[in-house]
Amino acid sequence: MPILKKLNSRRIQRLWRHLVIKRRLSKQADERLGEGVDAHPNNILKYGRKFLKEFKTERFSQGDIRIQVVESAHESPVSIIITHRQEKKHYPIGRIKIGFTNDGIVIEAIQGIAHHASVSDVNQILGQAWANQIIQIIEKNARKQGMKKIYLKDPETMYWYHAPLTGFELGSGAHEEASEEVRKTMKNFYGIIAKRNGFRRTTSGIFVKEL
Repeated sequence: MPILKKLNSRRIQRLWRHLVIKRRLSKQADERLGEGVDAHPNNILKYGRKFLKEFKTERFSQGDIRIQVVESAHESPVSIIITHRQEKKHYPIGRIKIGFTNDGIVIEAIQGIAHHASVSDVNQILGQAWANQIIQIIEKNARKQGMKKIYLKDPETMYWYHAPLTGFELGSGAHEEASEEVRKTMKNFYGIIAKRNGFRRTTSGIFVKEL
């Protein structure tokens, strides 16, 4: 495809093939979801091509920490991941899944790797929480592409907010209590992230930052 010839990175080429194939195989989903779903392959291909093509891997601490675009699943087929090198291998710390609209980029979900021992080390090296670092890099690249806004979804719109402990076997009372604690943590976390990075909450509940 012509678009693939314009992409220099092999990693981005693989990502693009994944998106194109997924779009071809999801005709029924296209009809059901339409163009308004920002993390749908149609929107990513339409509005996110240049952002993804020109996104350069960022390295910190002599390359021990990397932030780059990768394939993902569920909330979005693309995400920006942060990894930390330990014993010559990079391990994931967390990821931010993204989508695109005609005027900006959407943060679909912020997901950490639970109980990962090096998270605090990474945050200390960066001088801030890893999620804030990724959002700042997203903002830098969005501005470069002339995007007007960054959106951050309210956790209440997310699947894992309503089913946070899927796959865990707990008694009904304990399950609901634990689920409510997870929801509370998610709301607090997203609220802190939004405030720290200058987002404002709209009447529809989504957070937005004008660029």
